[in-house]
Amino acid sequence: MACENGYSTEVEFATSGFVGRIRDINISGIQRKAMDASYMGMAAAVNAGAGVCAKAYKRFVPSTLIDPGTVSLDMLFDTSAMPPITGESEDIVITYPDGTTDSFTGFVTDMGIRIPLDDLMTQTLTLKITGAIARS
Repeated sequence: MACENGYSTEVEFATSGFVGRIRDINISGIQRKAMDASYMGMAAAVNAGAGVCAKAYKRFVPSTLIDPGTVSLDMLFDTSAMPPITGESEDIVITYPDGTTDSFTGFVTDMGIRIPLDDLMTQTLTLKITGAIARS
């Protein structure tokens, strides 16, 4: 049975070597566009009668291009560790507690830091995935 919590999940940045004390990982936005394939003559096959507008359902076809989405990393802020915000795309590997990995190429698109009065300082990194995600 797979592990039910994320404790001990790790994220590895292959080129920059960046390491963060990660608290939360969110992989989102994986999507494929639905292209509108409707055309004006579609309703002609429906006999609506004189003076009545014919009705038809729109038709859609799936795009062959898939946007692999983003990964958001919430972590403890460390003033001595600068995330690779200016770096090029690099190989990134997420290793889950059961040893399963998701590998992809990506780069940092956004970095935010939260410094509260009476709580831990945290930062959030957003990574743009470029290409396919390989699970092994």
